Amino acid sequence: MCLKQRTVKSVGFLTPAERSLIMTNLHGEADVKTFFAGGYEDAERTIFMCCPDFMDTDDVLPPIVPVEITGSGIGALSHRDFLGSVLGLGIKREVIGDILPMEDRCIMFVHENIYEYISANLERIGKYRVNVRALDLSENITPSREVKEIFGTVASPRIDAVLSLALGVSRTNAAELIKAGRVFVNWKTVLKTDFELKAEDMISARGFGRIKVAEVGGLSRKGRFKITLERYL
Repeated sequence: MCLKQRTVKSVGFLTPAERSLIMTNLHGEADVKTFFAGGYEDAERTIFMCCPDFMDTDDVLPPIVPVEITGSGIGALSHRDFLGSVLGLGIKREVIGDILPMEDRCIMFVHENIYEYISANLERIGKYRVNVRALDLSENITPSREVKEIFGTVASPRIDAVLSLALGVSRTNAAELIKAGRVFVNWKTVLKTDFELKAEDMISARGFGRIKVAEVGGLSRKGRFKITLERYL
């Protein structure tokens, strides 16, 4: 559509798995520029943007509105509370991007087509009354992420061994998570416990968050691999 109409087109918000699928199968078009945008750096859910080659991607504004939700007692609410309340308005999940709960507010990234509806109809989340307003994408609106560094050694950089170290669980329990389809590497499901990791790989374990493989070093005196992980809190 972008090629035929010579206009900006987009799709999303996409899950990390959908984004990975596009990246894997996108072979490039000579007359089209593409990029992903989620409203802030390192966003998990993103919109896939396509624009004609004569346009500068820096001038292409993604159809994203950061929404600030405030109210008394809002710090007691979770990601699930915010998402459930918005979906309860009859809104589809694919027009909602990342949701970032904080102590005094929550930032939710939404498609611009749905912002006015959310603003007019989202009055309560749980038992708390809330206020909704739009922010500008240029504002510094995202909190710095807390990261816990984990240093250790593993017999091999297999996913089950690394996940065991990262989560502080037994290797058997890590293997169970993998076989249950709850573990992803670079947004793709990994079902084999002997899948080998490398530096910069991103691990997602459903219910446990994300872990980045910062470094796979040399061998220790006992012949084990030295490894450094970064677990996002």
